[in-house]
Amino acid sequence: MRGDDEMLSKFKINLIFLLCMLSLVSIGFSSWSITLDAINVDANISVDNVVNSEDYIYLDTTKGDNNTGICCFKYKNNGYLDNNGEIANTGYVEAYFIMDLDRCKLLFSQSNSMYLSITLKYANDNPTILNIFQDDRQELGYRTVNHEIIIDNNYDVTMGSISGIDNKQYVIPIIISNLSTIEEQFISFQIKYSFFATAGDYFNEQIYQYLYGDNIKFSITVLITNSN
Repeated sequence: MRGDDEMLSKFKINLIFLLCMLSLVSIGFSSWSITLDAINVDANISVDNVVNSEDYIYLDTTKGDNNTGICCFKYKNNGYLDNNGEIANTGYVEAYFIMDLDRCKLLFSQSNSMYLSITLKYANDNPTILNIFQDDRQELGYRTVNHEIIIDNNYDVTMGSISGIDNKQYVIPIIISNLSTIEEQFISFQIKYSFFATAGDYFNEQIYQYLYGDNIKFSITVLITNSN
């Protein structure tokens, strides 16, 4: 009987350990919240007009995790996880957008260009002291954020300078010019954010404890205006 009790206790311990490991792995995914209703279109329209933002730009739900239009990094207590579940220094967030250019042309009929401001930020103005968008360098390691915009080179697209970092935001400005020369009705583009943080003690002390402990969530917002 004692041997059976010892085996049962060992089984319980192993099960608890497994559940703990699973919870650590799943935390990174669940902590990201992309709010579709936060995608706004400001077209300088008078207040008595109603604009549905999804008529102009929306997430491509044929892509991303669970067809959300977003791919989000996962992490454990000592680093981001790569596609094989191994600890890595870099985690990625990818957002896939589709823009209805015909509708945008009608909206901006007096202009031949369009300005997009795409903001990745903390949802609900989380008061955490962590500014994950801001570069940081310490003896244990460092962190930084970069991005890549993937869009057809045939379009006349200009990228502006990143802003909003001091306010815990990552704002990407994009200008699409010569709208009248674009024949396609829809434009598809992707934004890939790269979050680098040295794995190990630095990640645990400077990233993980806040992502997890402060229940940080994120949102993506899109603002569209003419560029005049």
